Amino acid sequence: MSTLNNFQFDFNKKSICNCRFIGELFRKGAVPEKVILSCIRDLSKENYENYELQMHCLCTILQLAGPILSKTSYDLNRLVNKHLPSIKNHGMSSKLKCLIQQVKIMHSKGWMDEGNFF
Repeated sequence: MSTLNNFQFDFNKKSICNCRFIGELFRKGAVPEKVILSCIRDLSKENYENYELQMHCLCTILQLAGPILSKTSYDLNRLVNKHLPSIKNHGMSSKLKCLIQQVKIMHSKGWMDEGNFF
């Protein structure tokens, strides 16, 4: 069982790091808007099997790409309001609650980058 938990932890960690990497590449202009929007759409689909990891990755990408995407014609309002759940969900980890709250704050302030949240 310990090996399975270690594998799951490593998988989650790598997934989040990959999302951060993709977000950083987008910020630097190395990944086109079409690709980052595809990632956001895929992560916005409800998948309760890996929900916490999915929301963590979505928040990570939004923190990095949100300020840039908000200056384009892409509307992030619906995405943030509909897909980011309430932080009152008791089964959610504290770290994910903080990430969701940070994204919502960035969104409410016009996606101003308030520093590194990682």
